[in-house]
Amino acid sequence: NYHYLASDALKAFKQMPASEQEAIKSSLAEIHKPADVWIAEINETDIRFLCVGENHTNATRAFLARVFFSNFDIDTLLLEARPEEISKILRHTDNGSRSVALLDADISAIVRQVKQRNPGIRIKGIEETLRQRTNRAGKPGTAREDSILANLIQQYSPDEGRYVVLFGARH
Repeated sequence: NYHYLASDALKAFKQMPASEQEAIKSSLAEIHKPADVWIAEINETDIRFLCVGENHTNATRAFLARVFFSNFDIDTLLLEARPEEISKILRHTDNGSRSVALLDADISAIVRQVKQRNPGIRIKGIEETLRQRTNRAGKPGTAREDSILANLIQQYSPDEGRYVVLFGARH
């Protein structure tokens, strides 16, 4: 969670002289783009794979559903879930469940949004399987992220449109 870094940065900013604060504000204003403009620009590119970092909170996922996934064209969404979890998520979402948990936060708004924007979307899981966890147990230098990366590579096919992986921001 990077909240503490942001809090420290804000404290440091508030302690700066007014002239330095204004210089920073001015610089940020020059490079800032509203999310809808930024997303529209990316939509016009040939980007085939995009990692979207998140921190597994309801607020973050609601924001991503409302602002990002409602405006961004994708063909495949990769989630940190096992295939059986994907089936359960899709079943519950399709059945109208108000909240569907994935990694302790509601994923239903994102799933509904991507399906509304693209009814043919593929939603796949890239989470470490139990077999992968067992195989790496006791092997130094291996981590869950290695399995997730292997699964991501296995799922990705560049000729099948645009992919977005919704990934914990710490990976």
